Amino acid sequence: MLKISFSETPAEEKWILEGRLSGAWVRELRASWKKNHQTGKKRACIVDLNEVTFIDKTGESLLRELRDEGAQFILGGCYVRHIVDRLKARRKRKISNLLASFLVVFVLVLFDTTATEAQSTNTSGSVPSGPATDQVVQLTLRDAIKMALRYNLGAIESGQNAQIARGQRLLALSNLLPQVSAGVSENVEQVNLATFGLNGLKTGIPTVVGPFSYGSVDASVSQTLFSYESIQRFRAARTAEQAAQLSYQDILDVVTLTVGNAYLRIIEADSRIKAQEAQVQNARALYDRAADQVQAGTAPRIDATRTEVQLHTEEYNLTTARKNFALAKLALGRAIGLPLGQEFELADTLPYSDITPLSVDDALQIAFKSRSDFRSALDSQKSAAQTLSAAKGERYPTVAVNGSYGDIGPTFGNSHGDFTFQAGIKVPLFTGGRIKGDITQAEAELRQKKRPKRKTSAGRLTRIFAPLFSI
Repeated sequence: MLKISFSETPAEEKWILEGRLSGAWVRELRASWKKNHQTGKKRACIVDLNEVTFIDKTGESLLRELRDEGAQFILGGCYVRHIVDRLKARRKRKISNLLASFLVVFVLVLFDTTATEAQSTNTSGSVPSGPATDQVVQLTLRDAIKMALRYNLGAIESGQNAQIARGQRLLALSNLLPQVSAGVSENVEQVNLATFGLNGLKTGIPTVVGPFSYGSVDASVSQTLFSYESIQRFRAARTAEQAAQLSYQDILDVVTLTVGNAYLRIIEADSRIKAQEAQVQNARALYDRAADQVQAGTAPRIDATRTEVQLHTEEYNLTTARKNFALAKLALGRAIGLPLGQEFELADTLPYSDITPLSVDDALQIAFKSRSDFRSALDSQKSAAQTLSAAKGERYPTVAVNGSYGDIGPTFGNSHGDFTFQAGIKVPLFTGGRIKGDITQAEAELRQKKRPKRKTSAGRLTRIFAPLFSI
């Protein structure tokens, strides 16, 4: 049963509660509050809880609502004081979550884990750095990041992709540079003149000539003087290499963020264990006091049962916190390449420090200028446009020259020089639809490159604003 007394003056309104705040009485108090409490008036609102003996979960929720609407509580016994203190602790956690969300906004601007190509790479796995040892490794945040940049699978794969892009640029460049070669040969031949139609002619020349030998030394050079297609393909390959390098830098940022987040999660899990241990001690103390009161005959048995249930709940929460701590350590070890089963401890505690959050405009400005994934998407789109231009350039004529010079004779002491030189223009007249097919493919690739850019821009805004609305 709950007795509700309400009185008001121009300066304040006062509520006096007596009994158990649970079940149907919670609904009764809520209805009375909505009927009598006036939110528009700026006056003090006092809720006297001195005579309250029990509060269930729904009662705690109602008290939280009253507190949010400006109610001030007058506390009595230790039990009610403990309930209200727990409500205050939850409010502090909510404020901490707000600050953490601003921190998330700042980190997302610098190290976002959703680039178009880079974000599809797995950064949670790594290559094991060696066998496990019996020693406990003291792991600092700096050491963890260094190991991750060296052994993380995402960083390794992205680095190889950058090397592939560099090789493709060198291949495209080779089509614009002279091709020079040299050779030395010694030849022995025997010729049947009958194969040339000289059989039966009375020339006095034997039908079979040879065997005879000769040697040669020669050098050749070829150069494409103008090819619009080759020029554009080189530009596209060069831009693609720049995009791959930016994607690699973005992956390094993502790996750094992943490892830093995993490191902080371990610190958080360890703090939660300590906090939960304090909750267990508090619940055990409440249970011991209730058991003593029941034994002395000053409290009903239900109070001891309730505090015993609360003690078991807190012990379960402690077990869950320890499990989360172990899982967080496994996640960090997997991300940085620690051997399976290697024991380690964190050497850095990283105490809490206040931050000054950026404004949304500043955050967006920094993001669009400094994010490697966004710049990589822009370069990928530019490379696709240059590839399309190169495909269209296949219709243009090409100008090329080539020549060779050599020294040939029966012996190198009895030889004579020879050379060839050729220059020409090649114009494609009919290619069976090959050029049209290349253009169609390049246009489709360009549309694909434009789509991730829009996705990256929209995704960035979503990831910046989402934490603020989730508080």
